[in-house]
Amino acid sequence: MTEQFIALHQLKVRGFATAEAVATGTGLTADAAAMVLRGLETDGLVKYREGRITGFSLTADGRSRHAELRDAALAPHQRDAIDAAYHAFLQPNRDFKQLTTDWQTRPEGEDAAPLLARLNDLHGEVGDVLAAAAEGDPRFQHYLPRFAAALSRLRDGDGSAFARPMSDSYHDVWMELHEDLLSTLGHERTEADE
Repeated sequence: MTEQFIALHQLKVRGFATAEAVATGTGLTADAAAMVLRGLETDGLVKYREGRITGFSLTADGRSRHAELRDAALAPHQRDAIDAAYHAFLQPNRDFKQLTTDWQTRPEGEDAAPLLARLNDLHGEVGDVLAAAAEGDPRFQHYLPRFAAALSRLRDGDGSAFARPMSDSYHDVWMELHEDLLSTLGHERTEADE
């Protein structure tokens, strides 16, 4: 896969990202990601915004180019591996959504240990999903250290590491993985994803 495709794909998955965020999701260095993104900007495939939120997003031409590159990026056996991983993800995804609800609605001060135990189980399941997805595309391995870092922060008592938005929380990484599986396969969300 080309650096152009993996940068476009990260923006498709994230919707909006800095060069550092693209680097985190791709394995590129921050400098390499910035250089690729600036080239994509010159080509009219991404736009850069500064302000309250600063970063890159796809243009209409960038979305079209991403779809072209995505369709050519994977051989049938790779697509089959990622499709199998996506289907293996659906039940843990439902369980994670319930866990998220339970986490966010638990009474203040209630012991989070039972919820963390459930998350530990799901962490093992998502690791299996990532191993299966990586058989189709090794870039899915980049999620493992991000999940592990969020889980480590949670175990160390940082409750915001579960679902605080835009903080590389466990929930952030989970949602990104879900979108990545869908985007890689060219699928739209269905009832199975809810």
